[in-house]
Amino acid sequence: SWRFRKLHSDIKGNYWYSFWKPILKSDDIGFRMVWRFDMRNIEADKEREVVDLLDKVATNPIDEQKTMSANDIVKLTGMIPVETGYFLMGTENNDTIGKYKNPLFPENWIDENADEEETPHHFVKINKFYISATPVTQKLWNAVMGIEAKMNPSDNLGDNKPQTNISWDMIKYQFLPKLEELTKLKFRLPTEAEWEYVAKGGHKTEICKELSKIFDNESMTVDEKQLAAYKYLAEEGHKYSMYSGTDDAMDLDLYIHSATAGVKDRMPNELGVYDMSGNIWEWCEDYYQTDFYNDCIEGKGDIAQQGKQDEYRTKGYITDPVCKDESYAAHTFRGGSFRFDAKSCRNTSVNFWIDTDTDDDLGFRLALDSCYAEELNKLKQE
Repeated sequence: SWRFRKLHSDIKGNYWYSFWKPILKSDDIGFRMVWRFDMRNIEADKEREVVDLLDKVATNPIDEQKTMSANDIVKLTGMIPVETGYFLMGTENNDTIGKYKNPLFPENWIDENADEEETPHHFVKINKFYISATPVTQKLWNAVMGIEAKMNPSDNLGDNKPQTNISWDMIKYQFLPKLEELTKLKFRLPTEAEWEYVAKGGHKTEICKELSKIFDNESMTVDEKQLAAYKYLAEEGHKYSMYSGTDDAMDLDLYIHSATAGVKDRMPNELGVYDMSGNIWEWCEDYYQTDFYNDCIEGKGDIAQQGKQDEYRTKGYITDPVCKDESYAAHTFRGGSFRFDAKSCRNTSVNFWIDTDTDDDLGFRLALDSCYAEELNKLKQE
């Protein structure tokens, strides 16, 4: 399944099949069916079902949608500014720090809980953008999609509950185009790097301020900048919180929920952003590739295809990285959820899934490029 590594799916290996008691269940185990009848018309039947559903939605708009203006919808998005800054993305565990042979990485930053997907660490510059203070709520989804609350696909219904049971494709090709049509603003999903930058406190942290001083210093060489950055990080007290805004999982009630909670039920982080650790996983823009973090450093793969093959070597950091390699149709998502343990809710934890899949603990939040600042502020004030 998606939870396991390649060797578990190898038809020649011992892990290719498994077994379990028939009364047990898991969110990565399902089944398929065998049918003797003629299957030739199944796709046509599916198409008819989709058309019927869209017709039903189109002919049953909610009253709120009829009266909700563009500025009302923009206010529901809750966009807040995130200023330009630098941060250390990812982490290392005891095995990977030797694998990537970086003697400068401070020992006090090694995370024994880190999976290999979170490594190797790398310095990143994020340019100014906007992000929604909460995940997209069902109220916003219903208003944009023009549906009644009872037709919302989420399992746990409520205007203030996060929108779930929606795939990356549904967001990209249904919700975002409708939102742009209503507001004239080109909203998008945050990149994985933007998401982690915000989860770690963004420009509000002392780490970001110090790294900005170092990497913006034109009198220093690249090697001098990285050495100064690592020396600063190695000092006592210079570390990101484990979760967004806190080191204590109890601050975020990560252990008490059996379903999605309302947005803003937990404490915000330094930027005033809520629900980045726990509650729901959040889709990101990036395609998933196992070596993307390493490619950012070495300038290989998708990074080279984007023309950034020399950036880390010449600057000491990568600017606004986003994986665009579509060879594997899966996308990253971040943040953990009520179904997962505290380890999965850490700022650096990475997960991924096929772009057509959905789950009752998987949603998203919005991002917006800074070039739309004037239009955004105007709509907020109206």
